[in-house]
Amino acid sequence: MNPSFIMSCAETENSAYPREDGYEKEENTLQLHLKLMRKKPSITYLLKPSNTRTLTVNKLLQLLRCRFSVVGSNSRNKEEATYKHFVRYAREVFAGRRPPVTLEKVLAFTTGSSIEPVLGFSIVPEIEFVAETSMFATASTCVNKLFLPLIGDRGEDVYFSHLDMSFANDFFGME
Repeated sequence: MNPSFIMSCAETENSAYPREDGYEKEENTLQLHLKLMRKKPSITYLLKPSNTRTLTVNKLLQLLRCRFSVVGSNSRNKEEATYKHFVRYAREVFAGRRPPVTLEKVLAFTTGSSIEPVLGFSIVPEIEFVAETSMFATASTCVNKLFLPLIGDRGEDVYFSHLDMSFANDFFGME
């Protein structure tokens, strides 16, 4: 985008008559945005909602980076086994076999957003594996981190049901 165009728009808007009700700045900003969208219609593409971009298993796994332990360690072996089960779980969710959980709910549980922002996440979402002290997955949405408990000696069905309970509740106590 041409910076001189933005500056000329801003100068034009700042020369407007001041309003008594205190909304001058907001009104000027809105007018500037409208003028930019008229001049550069491609900007409106970024603002249009799109339902064609569904979240897939591959996209979710690409968004969530893993933090594994050192190669060859016992921890790494347990983490890789847990990750394989998580991938299997994500495929089950995508196929619709784990209602009411969806991949969007998994992403919302991890990041607080059910969709990937247009420009991507400013903090890369990641998976961190934690000891078996908790049966349920937890998350820190401030740093986009999903804490997955190691599967240990639990069966896959039990592990999946614990993940279901974790991801089905994405309202963070605000409902």
